[in-house]
Amino acid sequence: MSGRVLQFPIRDDYALYAVRAVRDIARAQGWDVRQTERDFLASGCSQARRNELAERARRARMHTTTDDGPEAA
Repeated sequence: MSGRVLQFPIRDDYALYAVRAVRDIARAQGWDVRQTERDFLASGCSQARRNELAERARRARMHTTTDDGPEAA
């Protein structure tokens, strides 16, 4: 049996912080936490992916279906 060493993307405290932040974003938005975490880890814990998730969450929080803005009045 040949062994193969896999590189785990969490190598330092910042990457661990980033993964925790992504979990918090997913939990707050009601997304599948494990799948969101897997996608983030697959991207190599990239800052760009974390920013994309945070922006999607921000847009979801800002979106309202009852108010279309000042022009609706």
